Amino acid sequence: MNELTIGPGDESLTIRLGRALAASLPPRTVIALIGPLGAGKTRLVQAVGDAAGVASGNVASPTFVLIHEYSGRVPIFHFDVYRLRDEDEFLALGPEEYFTRPGWAFIEWADRVEHCLPPERLEIDIEPVDRVQRKFKLRAVGQTCQAALAAVAKSVAANPCLSSIALIGYRGCGKTKVAPLVAEKLGWSCIDADDEIERRAGKTIAAIFADEGEAAFRDLESAVLGELILLEQAVLALGGGVVLRAENRATLCTMHRAVVWLQAAPETLHRRITGDDATKARRPNLTGAGGMAEIRLLLSQREPWYQECANLIVDTEDKSPGEVASEIVDWVRLDRETK
Repeated sequence: MNELTIGPGDESLTIRLGRALAASLPPRTVIALIGPLGAGKTRLVQAVGDAAGVASGNVASPTFVLIHEYSGRVPIFHFDVYRLRDEDEFLALGPEEYFTRPGWAFIEWADRVEHCLPPERLEIDIEPVDRVQRKFKLRAVGQTCQAALAAVAKSVAANPCLSSIALIGYRGCGKTKVAPLVAEKLGWSCIDADDEIERRAGKTIAAIFADEGEAAFRDLESAVLGELILLEQAVLALGGGVVLRAENRATLCTMHRAVVWLQAAPETLHRRITGDDATKARRPNLTGAGGMAEIRLLLSQREPWYQECANLIVDTEDKSPGEVASEIVDWVRLDRETK
């Protein structure tokens, strides 16, 4: 993994990213922090320090002293080059010594000394969206940091900010029925991605497939996902094939959202699909086989991708939509109490 975008999100996202970095970065990692004044560069270092056992309140901006050193589970070397005139002044600080020591070197305003940075580093561009929201764009330079970035992505996905929930799973698993019940219990909004796709296209999904082909539908599906996933306090019912594209899976895995996979046996899915006339008319068969043969084939292809994206898996067999919704809401509330 070379790049990762997280957010936008509030203070809780900064804290979660700090925890993910502290859990994932190997010693001797250089982290280049980029962003305007007030972006939150020092706040991110504080979040990492808190997770690494640095005494609370010790991490502060090193603007006037240029370098701070903090003791924790992993030492942190904190640079701020804002007041330096040029790269020569930075090199006079002897940064190479810190880069090779078994700790993490965070450099604020690193874009000003780009040519002095080591070939292996992690770059984090912090973009303020508004007064409280931040978007983080991470880029790995070098193979070691690519592995670290992949670990960061997994850590963030495993500890989602439960400000929104995305339901995934094969057609007939119950997403459309469960999503509004979860939303009602939490007092959140509910959005069905297929409804939004049809609204924008001005036609049913079956008609999109017939008129424009599956590729056009998947393009629109990806665009809609990219917008819906940014919503706060929303329960999203996503299409069964949303996991087909790697870019969509990356969005689901790296955004600070909870992703819930609703499962059911092929026989149960077939029974639900054939018993719902609206579903049959709205959504086309995706293979020439149709019926049970199609369900088994597509499930075998998609299940590893559902597994890759999911934070929670709920078996819907022999459960009402209300029971499934309650299970999801109980998990959300437990997560809030334990974090």
